[in-house]
Amino acid sequence: MNKFKIGDAVKYTSNNWGDTFDNPLWGSCWGEIVGIVKETYNNHRKHGIFDVSVNWNNGGFAFYENKDLELIKEAPGQLKLF
Repeated sequence: MNKFKIGDAVKYTSNNWGDTFDNPLWGSCWGEIVGIVKETYNNHRKHGIFDVSVNWNNGGFAFYENKDLELIKEAPGQLKLF
């Protein structure tokens, strides 16, 4: 199960993919770059091991596992069932 939804604001905190333009580690030399979840992938099928794709506010883009990211703010208008 994916812990993020399309439109969620997230931050990259694991440092599993280094600290680069496309992987801006929160609080590093890149500062505090917010990302928006672009797409979610169930069952790790579409893009290998990855759970989500993220567009970064600095113009970067990358794929991540759920464990690499932390939620900043849920997407507006999402219906909570539980």
